[in-house]
Amino acid sequence: MFTKFLKILPKEYSFLGSISLLPRSHGVSRFPTSFSVFSVLQAIVLFSIYPSGLKAQDPQLVDRYLSSIQPSTQLQFNEGMAEIASKWKEADNDLQKFQLLDERTGLLEKTVPDRKIEEWVGRIIKLGISKQGDAFLSIRLSGSISKGNQNKTKQLAKKNSDGMNETKDLTGAVFLTRDERLSDLDDKSLIPAGTPLFNLLKRFKSGDEVRFNAQLLPEMGTFIREIDAEMDSRLLNPKFVSRFEYLEKIDIPEQRQSSLRKAESIPESGKDHEKKPSIRKASSEEQPEIPDKDLLALLPKIDLHLFNEYRLSQYDWNYSNFMDRWFRQVRMNLQTYPPSDYWSGEFPQGGRVILQLQLRKDGTIIKHSTRSEGSVSMMMKEHVERAVLSYELPKLPEHFKHSILSVGFFHDFPPMPHLLFLQKDQEASPKKTSIEPGKTLTPFEEASAKISRRLQRKIKLKQTLELYHFELRKRIEDKIRVFQNFPENERMLIQLKITRPVSGTRWDILEEPQSPAFRLVLLNALERSKIPPLPKLLQDREEYTVLLDIRP
Repeated sequence: MFTKFLKILPKEYSFLGSISLLPRSHGVSRFPTSFSVFSVLQAIVLFSIYPSGLKAQDPQLVDRYLSSIQPSTQLQFNEGMAEIASKWKEADNDLQKFQLLDERTGLLEKTVPDRKIEEWVGRIIKLGISKQGDAFLSIRLSGSISKGNQNKTKQLAKKNSDGMNETKDLTGAVFLTRDERLSDLDDKSLIPAGTPLFNLLKRFKSGDEVRFNAQLLPEMGTFIREIDAEMDSRLLNPKFVSRFEYLEKIDIPEQRQSSLRKAESIPESGKDHEKKPSIRKASSEEQPEIPDKDLLALLPKIDLHLFNEYRLSQYDWNYSNFMDRWFRQVRMNLQTYPPSDYWSGEFPQGGRVILQLQLRKDGTIIKHSTRSEGSVSMMMKEHVERAVLSYELPKLPEHFKHSILSVGFFHDFPPMPHLLFLQKDQEASPKKTSIEPGKTLTPFEEASAKISRRLQRKIKLKQTLELYHFELRKRIEDKIRVFQNFPENERMLIQLKITRPVSGTRWDILEEPQSPAFRLVLLNALERSKIPPLPKLLQDREEYTVLLDIRP
């Protein structure tokens, strides 16, 4: 059974709360930190990351993001091509430009010695069908725009809303197939109908950002075969004939509007823990490189709440006994007859139900309101209302000095990524082919199995990230200790860089809260948190960066 959360909030604020199915105490988690979420894959129910303040994506920002995720071989190729473009600009005549072709050949021999590219990043600029029914494809390499032509390219991108209808004036390497079968007799680069790659291409369109694998063709003198073109085009935007093997769409994160306040230099002290991998603040000597503010908005974001259980409008009374009795009944009600439409997978995205109410001193509920966020059905709303409102509350203690107690319940229906992602990807994926022992796969079956494995791996990576985000969030929230109110607009934004091993994990404050007490609570929690190690699917990364958005 997954964990639910409960919070209690004052009337004047729209605070969120949470309910836990496990026994907990106010501000102190009894959830065992050694609990591994990865051991319950069959019951995957995770929290949602709700992006706030989404705005349209900037094409230039997307280009910079794609450049930041390109592999090292692509980066080396792009840097070499940019250097050649700079020399081309300074060349006095065609003879000097012609010599640059030899330099480009040397660059190709160095960066793609086996004429094979893997996991390179680009954008589809042409996708269509030839007269004979074969698919043709063109991909412009990301990050390959020459330095001397960036301004011109940006102006063209503004004129063309999609940024890829006009390709003849854009600079950068292009990997493409022929567009007619007659010209492709020797190259065999066209993608025949009915092949696994042809079926995979049905999901793509012009303008999609993709990772791709391709086999390049040999050519005497230039090392790699290219479409005949003028010398200037061969140096600035060469077109290499390619036999594509696999494409994968890149999920560009939505750009979030964020007004990052400058982090103040407030003295702080922290110790590195010897026995457990903990978060450490980057020292002033390291001077960590902070990415551009716009690129930060594209990082995965985890929303954390300062109050893990409840929040009261008044803390000047002995509330523990009163709330413990309420908790026991609410937990029991929540476990009884859960909403069938949620558990059946009709709403795999999940969502939140917020129930706010006011109590008199005699325990009577005089006012309540319910709202929801995300994908929530009416049945899910009613389930939370019954769990909270069906309990007959006792009177508040006599020494409770206030006339009204404002209370708010927040129930989280986490998303189910094992259902959500399968609906998006797996239904259209090639089905697994049963292979008899000792049987040799045909080229068609081999290509089909390869594409299926890649698609399954992409789904598995998404699920793993959701699981990892959930465990990371739990470990930090379980260390939060707070016993006071904070304004609704309080916020702290932290960039967390998780390394391998996790003992080198560091964090940087991107946005300071207004209250020093709010800051102190979070810093103490970060210092004491035990960061989970990176999952195996992320072991190839030097570090994994996330944003922690902490609010009351």
